[in-house]
Amino acid sequence: MTNTSVCSFHAGIFANTDEPEKLVFIHLMLSNRIFISLAFQLQICYSYCSFSEQGCYFLFMIVNWLKALIILLGITYSMSTFSSTLVLFSPVSGVVELNGEPVEGANIVHNYKWKDEVFSEEKMTDPSGEFSFPVKTQQSFFWSMFPHNPAIGQELTINYQGKSYTAWRFKKGNYELNSENDGLPLKMRCELSETEKAHDISQLSDYFGLCRLE
Repeated sequence: MTNTSVCSFHAGIFANTDEPEKLVFIHLMLSNRIFISLAFQLQICYSYCSFSEQGCYFLFMIVNWLKALIILLGITYSMSTFSSTLVLFSPVSGVVELNGEPVEGANIVHNYKWKDEVFSEEKMTDPSGEFSFPVKTQQSFFWSMFPHNPAIGQELTINYQGKSYTAWRFKKGNYELNSENDGLPLKMRCELSETEKAHDISQLSDYFGLCRLE
């Protein structure tokens, strides 16, 4: 089909349809699987446009809508393909005890701060004094590609019998899983009679709280 015949074909459709039918035609073209090929044809038609001004106007609208849609689909595909899962707080589990006995019903507050946003979750210890929180993540295209030094503030607080205890306070400096404990699962034992203090994880890392890593 030549440029002239392509133009005449689309021009004939627009010249012989009412406004509502034109909108339906536009919708069908946008949802058609060959809309990219059609956009190319319409661009040729618009370039050689010699029919009514109204026909040119509608073709101009369709071409630009299709271009915008193609660009949007490309951006969406790129972001979904290259975005990474950022681990903000690795899965954590522990046991709360008082004088060696498991503490049931202690309130555990799980907090972390990232990019000036604070996230919080609460759970109660079970009859065995145990608690756990799943991994906390975010999907991000920008922060996975842009070089920077993460600073994710983590904190676990134990509330029991009117008292508040800092169980874990740590500054996470990357987005790796289990990096808080040098690659090991984050498991801890929290004795409420212990003193809150700094604990070394490695020569370059430490945390503050009364819990001890296992």
